Amino acid sequence: LCESINNVNILENTFELMPALYPNPSMGIVNVDFRNKVKNLSAEIYDLQGKKINEYTYDEAILIKIDVSNYERGIYEIRLVANDSKAYAKLKLIKM
Repeated sequence: LCESINNVNILENTFELMPALYPNPSMGIVNVDFRNKVKNLSAEIYDLQGKKINEYTYDEAILIKIDVSNYERGIYEIRLVANDSKAYAKLKLIKM
């Protein structure tokens, strides 16, 4: 039995369209593209130990840019919540 996994960087998602995270891995700016407008967005970055590294808030957005150039190499989790907590996603980011 063989099963295909389309995007291993999406850990959880309830957005209407799956957010795209690119480039990933990254050494600088990463983009999170929602492909349609989301409102009341928060983006929180966590390290593997669960420590919050940064937090961003937006009234509305279609695409956001996050600068990870000062982050240490490693794997991070981006937690996204929007539309008055009706939509959320967890994305895996690899910082080179």
